[in-house]
Amino acid sequence: MQPEEKPSISLEYRRDVDGLRALAVIGVVLFHIFPGTLPGGFIGVDVFFVISGFLISRLVWDDIDRGKFSVGSFYSRRVRRIFPALAVTLAAVLVAGPFLLFREELAELCKHVFAGAFFSSNFVLWSESGYFDTASERKPLLHLWSLSIEEQFYLVWPLLLFALSRARLSFLSVASLFGLLSLLLSVSLSTTDAAAAFYNPLGRFWELTLGAVAGWLVRRHGSLPIRVSVAAAPLAIVGILAGFWLLSESCPFPGWWALVPTCSTALALSCNSAAPASRRILGSEALVSIGKISYPLYLWHWPIWSFVFIRLHGNVPLVARVGVLAASFLLATATFWLLERPLRRRQAHGRLVAALVATVVALGGVGLLGWKWQGFPAREAALVDAPYLNGAALSLERWLQSVRAHSCHQQEPGEVEFPAECHEERRPALVLWGDSHAAALYPGLRELQKTREFGLTQWTRAACPPFPEANSSIGNCDQVNRQTIGKIAKLQPEVLVVHAAWIHQNYPNTSDSILANTAKQLDELQQLLPRTKLVVIGLMPYWGRPLPEIIKEHIDTNHSRPPLYMPRTEDDALRQRQALDDELRRICAKRGIAFISPESVMCDKNSCITRLEDESPDGLFGFDQGHLTSAGARFFVGQVADQLLP
Repeated sequence: MQPEEKPSISLEYRRDVDGLRALAVIGVVLFHIFPGTLPGGFIGVDVFFVISGFLISRLVWDDIDRGKFSVGSFYSRRVRRIFPALAVTLAAVLVAGPFLLFREELAELCKHVFAGAFFSSNFVLWSESGYFDTASERKPLLHLWSLSIEEQFYLVWPLLLFALSRARLSFLSVASLFGLLSLLLSVSLSTTDAAAAFYNPLGRFWELTLGAVAGWLVRRHGSLPIRVSVAAAPLAIVGILAGFWLLSESCPFPGWWALVPTCSTALALSCNSAAPASRRILGSEALVSIGKISYPLYLWHWPIWSFVFIRLHGNVPLVARVGVLAASFLLATATFWLLERPLRRRQAHGRLVAALVATVVALGGVGLLGWKWQGFPAREAALVDAPYLNGAALSLERWLQSVRAHSCHQQEPGEVEFPAECHEERRPALVLWGDSHAAALYPGLRELQKTREFGLTQWTRAACPPFPEANSSIGNCDQVNRQTIGKIAKLQPEVLVVHAAWIHQNYPNTSDSILANTAKQLDELQQLLPRTKLVVIGLMPYWGRPLPEIIKEHIDTNHSRPPLYMPRTEDDALRQRQALDDELRRICAKRGIAFISPESVMCDKNSCITRLEDESPDGLFGFDQGHLTSAGARFFVGQVADQLLP
C-alpha cells in the first residue's frame, strides 16, 4: 500500500450538513409518529451514520495534522457532544416510568436504561428479538441502538486512523476493504437473520466508513467541482427523499437497499456547498434550524411517543400524535439552547467531562438496580388490583425456560436435532408434538405427572405446525417434522398429543390448505401408529392483543379489578378461528381421533377465563395473544387430563 499524502484542505462548518441532519431526523420522526406517511423514513438513521463518519473522521485527521491528536481529547469531545442530552433523556424516562408503567414493563425499561448508559442497547435489543419480542412501541429507549453502534465504532476508529497515519499506510485501501467486508456481511444477514442485520455493529460499520471515505476524498481533493455539484446535489437530495417513499420495512434491510440513502448522503457531502441545491435547500434556515437540534430531537421523540402509545393502549388519535410531535420539538429546542449549547461554549476541562461521565454511569446504575429488583414500586393500581401482572410468570425468559427452549423446544433455525433428555423411557408414553403453543402445555403435563403415571416426551419447534408443507418463519419445518414423525413411529407411544396455533401470521397458508394438510398428516399417523391414542388439541383462545395489555387497559379505564372471564372482540378473525376449530373437530370425528377444544374448556360463549384468582402473582393464564403461561397450562391440562391419558 502507498503512503497517504498530506491533505491541504481543512475542516470548516457547512450549513448543508445541518440540512442533511434535518432530513434524516424528519424522516425518522415522521416514520415513527405518523406511520404510512414515510414508509422508508427509518433510513434517516443510515443518513446519520454517514454524516457521523464524515465529520468525526475529518476531526481526527485535523488533530493528527496539527500534532494534537490524543485518545483523551477525542473521547472528551465525544462526551461533551453526546452525554448531556443523553443524561437528561435517561433521567426523564426513569422519573416517568414508575408513573406510567406496570412493574414488568418498568423492569424492562430499567434494563434498557442500563444498556443505553453503557452503549450496548443494540446487543440487548438483539437478544430480545424474535418470535415473542415485545412490540417496538412498548420500548421507550429502543432508538438508542443506533447511538450504541456509533459509539462502538468510535472505540476503534480513531485509533485506526492514527495508526494508519503513523505507519504511512493508505487509508483508502484499508477503509475500502473494511467497508466492503462489512457491507457483504450486512447483505448476507439481511436475507438470513433480520435481527442480526439490524443490530450487529459489524454489519453497520460500513455506513460510517462510507462517510469517512467521502470525508477523506473531500479533504484530499476538495469538494466536487461546482459545475458537477449543480447536478449532483439535487440528485443526492432526491435519492434520500426517494428512499423515504419507496423503501419500506418489507425490504431486506440494511443490505443492498441501504446503499440508496448512504450513497446519496455521501454524494451530498461531497458536493460543493455553494451549489444551488446545497445552499438554498439543505442550507435553508428552516432545515439548518432543525438540523442543529436533530440529536436531542431524535432522543426525545421516541420515549414520548412510546409512553403515549402505552398509556393509550395503541389507539393514538391524530391530535395526540401532533402533541407528541410538538412536545418533541419543544424539549429538543430547550435541550439544545439550555444545555448543549452552553456546555459546548464552556472551556473544556476534566471536571466537566468527569461530571458528565459520572452522571450517565449513575443513571445506568439506577437502571441496573431497577432491572435486578424487577422494577421499582409501580403505580398503585398495578399492585392492588392486578398483582398477577407483576409476576415472574410473565417474563419471556422464564417462560422459555419453563418450556425447555433451545433443547426440547427448538427456537432457532439451526436447531434441528432433539437431545436425548427430551424423551422419558417410562410407560405409558405420551409424546407432545407441535409448535410453541404445544410447548406451552409442557408445564401442565409435568404437573400432571405428580398424580398420574406416564412418561413424557416433548418434541416441539417454534413456528412449525404439525402438518406438511408448512410455510413458516423459522424454516426447516418439513425436515424436522419428518425426523420427528420417524422418532414417534419408532417409539410407538400410547398417546400422541398434537397441538399448534393452527392459524397464525407465521403460517401464511389458507384455512383450506391447513385443513387438507392436517387431514393428510392424521391419515399418515394412523397408519404409522395403529395402537396409539391420537389427541388433537384445537385452537387456544385468542385475544387479538396480549392479554396483559387487555387487563391493564381495563384497570386504567375502570379503576377496578377485571372479571375472571373477559370478552373478546367478535370480528372476522375470531369467526375464522372458530370455524377452523369446528372443521378440525369434524376431521378428527370422521377418523375416530380424540379432539379437545380449548374454547369449550376455557370460554363461555365469547368470554374466556383469564386467571384462576386475583391474589397469586403468577396467576395470569396468557402472557401474549394466545400462548399459555405455566399457570394456564396447569389449569387447562388439569381440566382435560382424563381425555389425554389412555
